[in-house]
Amino acid sequence: MTGTAFFRGDRMRAICFVLALAAFSVSARADDMPDPPGCNDFGGETSVAEAACGAAIAKEADPTAKSVLLYRRAYEIIDQHDFKTYPAAIALLSQAITLFPGNYRALHERAYVYNEFGHWADALKNIDQRITLQPQEYDGYQERAEAKLNLHDVEGARSDDLIKQLKDAGVPVPPPDDPPMK
Repeated sequence: MTGTAFFRGDRMRAICFVLALAAFSVSARADDMPDPPGCNDFGGETSVAEAACGAAIAKEADPTAKSVLLYRRAYEIIDQHDFKTYPAAIALLSQAITLFPGNYRALHERAYVYNEFGHWADALKNIDQRITLQPQEYDGYQERAEAKLNLHDVEGARSDDLIKQLKDAGVPVPPPDDPPMK
């Protein structure tokens, strides 16, 4: 089936109808992530910010708050776009997820890095967990579409990409009942 055939005719209308019909049953979950001070001031002197972030991580006793700080530090590493530093970011994200398995942001970033490295199955596992935690946040579907496409799940990738496109167009879209791939 070609891409054109997929988006043409009755199948597309049926998908849109089902998505629109089910949209009214979706309810947004509140963000239950803490917002501890620290590790969010990397705009200035990097070495000073890194030292302050390291100190904030070291002194934080609450595992959930520490998880958020570890995520923020990893995000700053990833944001430098230097593949050589990505293993350090993965280690920080793994620590964050171990401390707080509900840290959907850390799961998303780890999936992103795995996608960047071509570790599609690892990316898919992480992004599936992230989508389970926050199904109403549609950026996860775009990341999952990339992993699925590279795992040769073209239909799954199209489904996730369609969800993201409809959401971007302002159409209320419920999360799909899409079990993770084995």
